[in-house]
Amino acid sequence: MVCHQGGKHGAWDHWWPATGAQRPEDSLSGASYRHGGGWWDGPRDTPGFIVQQPGHWIFAGTGLAHGASLGADTWPPLPGYECDGVPVDHIGPDGQAILSAWRDEAGTPDGYQLLAACPLDRRW
Repeated sequence: MVCHQGGKHGAWDHWWPATGAQRPEDSLSGASYRHGGGWWDGPRDTPGFIVQQPGHWIFAGTGLAHGASLGADTWPPLPGYECDGVPVDHIGPDGQAILSAWRDEAGTPDGYQLLAACPLDRRW
């Protein structure tokens, strides 16, 4: 795997194109930078990661319920600087994220489970 930043194509060089490894970055972890974002200057306002599936084993014993926020009150905020994402069609006012119907075209594997989602504003 070859990763690099700051290449001659600017931001495009920060993405792992589907042609580079014959499959998109999403196929490795389900998420990628091209579906996330970055914020490098100044304070970041974020509601944190909103729990989508509190019954998943990763949340066992945490007491986190559906819609609870994780990492909003940390400094710096848990979601910040750069974050990977998956294609979503919508994040509602309650923080409920709907995975995109075309996520498989971006390489997100079948059966991908979105456990928590962080709504990012357009500054990201």
